[in-house]
Amino acid sequence: MEIILLPAPPELRDYAPHLELLLQSCRSQDLFKAVSTWTHLDDCQSTDQAGPEHFEAISAFLAELFIITRKRDSIDAIARHNPTMYGRLIHMATEAAARDHWQGLYRIMLALLASGRPSGASQAFERYKSATWRVTGKNKVDLLSWDRGKRLAARLEGEGIKHLTHVQIAALTLTEQFDSTNILSMFDASSDLRRIHGATLADLRNALRSAHAPDNAMEHILANQSRFVLAMLVYHPSAFLNRISAATMAHNLYELLWLYNLLLSASIGPGRILRARDLKETGFKFTASSNEISIVPEVWRMCLWRTLYALLI
Repeated sequence: MEIILLPAPPELRDYAPHLELLLQSCRSQDLFKAVSTWTHLDDCQSTDQAGPEHFEAISAFLAELFIITRKRDSIDAIARHNPTMYGRLIHMATEAAARDHWQGLYRIMLALLASGRPSGASQAFERYKSATWRVTGKNKVDLLSWDRGKRLAARLEGEGIKHLTHVQIAALTLTEQFDSTNILSMFDASSDLRRIHGATLADLRNALRSAHAPDNAMEHILANQSRFVLAMLVYHPSAFLNRISAATMAHNLYELLWLYNLLLSASIGPGRILRARDLKETGFKFTASSNEISIVPEVWRMCLWRTLYALLI
């Protein structure tokens, strides 16, 4: 038997007092009251009535609550002893982040890393993206359009996605799930990830220290950050070719060697994330089910010859 949950009738959806209570609870840092009020709104399908001031308050409250250095409330203890509250907290954080108030989710993801729950951080990140697709009304199918304008318009945007993606890469590294499939799933954002903000780097180090992660964990995370940027370049061959040309014109031998060695290491061995395309392969099959990132021969050819040229001059 299928059960269909219907929203409360309009006469019972008196959400204004509850929205005010949610705002007051967040500002007074009352965790139980904030979660219970959100639960009531969610049960009545009224969370969409919350405005920017409510989501800003939610994000600020959660960011303060779960800052790693304070440990006033343990996200791990909440997840273990009260999974329902944990789910509500993730829901609150992801809904706020989907509306550009991302700091609360960022702190929760870091707290999950710090408590040895990187898979929980990854799951929260995916819930955030799902919420963002819904809130923005963007069409995810357009990411696979042959129309470049549609592809660009469909990408997720915002200041927070850069910081959240850095934490997601760390989580995938710690769970040993940094593979081509998960890398491709992060190509739906319009964000420059070539540099990690100093504060984000410090936050990741603090999280790893709290989680008693291996000494080389940060090294692996930074290596995967570079591999992610490389994969994005390979996925867009014209951008990669332009970068190689720019490095050649600037006589930047270090950049050329770095790109070549990174390309080589990412395409060989059991942990490879790239596949060198056979010279006999012509054309490109663009499908949603493809989970490989292939290196076109032109990239290999230019990277090799430009590097040799720079070495010889």
